[in-house]
Formats: sequence, C-alpha cells, structure tokens
Amino acid sequence: MKLIALLFFIFPLASIACSGNDNADSSNAFAIKHSDSEESRISIYLPKEVKNVSLSSITISYSDSSGTLVSIPAEFHDPSAYEEGEEYDAVMATYLVARSSQVENINIIAGYTYPSEPNGEVVMCSLQRNYKLSEVIGKNF
Repeated sequence: MKLIALLFFIFPLASIACSGNDNADSSNAFAIKHSDSEESRISIYLPKEVKNVSLSSITISYSDSSGTLVSIPAEFHDPSAYEEGEEYDAVMATYLVARSSQVENINIIAGYTYPSEPNGEVVMCSLQRNYKLSEVIGKNF
C-alpha cells in the first residue's frame, strides 16, 4: 500500500491527464485595426481549435493608467458566415474599441477546453494561449 501511495505521489494523475507539449503555433491569430484615429475598432481572430481542443473563452486584459490590471471577458463568434475568405474558416472573432496609445498594453487570453471522452468522461485540463495585441495587429494570415 505504501508503494502505491509513493507512486501516486511521484506520478500524480493530473500530470498524466495533462501531459504533453502544449506549445501552440500562434500563426493563425491575427487582428485588423479598422482606422488610424485616436480610438479605433479592432477585429481579433483566434484559432477555433489548437491540438484538438476547442476555443471556450476569450479574455481581454490591460493595465490602466494607475497600474491596475483590468480583465474583461469577451464574446466571440464564427466570422465565416459573413466574411469571405478561407482564412476565416478556422478562426473565431471578437471585437474591441481601443485607444492607439493602449494597444501596447492589451493582452488577449484564449482559453481552450478538451472535448468529452467517448464514454462521457470529462478531462479536467485546459489550455491557455496569451497573445499581445500589438504583435497580432496587421499580421498576415
């Protein structure tokens, strides 16, 4: 019994369930700034799936002028229904209006969840991808 307890201590089940290299290729993430005025509308496109896990949440975070971190959950949708081009088939879209001076401080956090297993088991792991808005604006898709 002590041997089994030792094995579970050394190899916890969480490490088995969530193991693997989860580094995602961020080449499918891109953003489009629709104007160069002081405040502009920005369309953000993130991959629908990363390594067989589906996009489940998008959070936009930034530091305000007092240094406080502000996180805002964002709604997202499938843009392929009204945008033409195959680059929109594999992404989900969200939008925001931001001041040009704040673009450097804005981060996008995409949360991905695993699908249920064949017998209905739920995998208690998730993936998270962090993108700097300044790095994905104007990126070629």
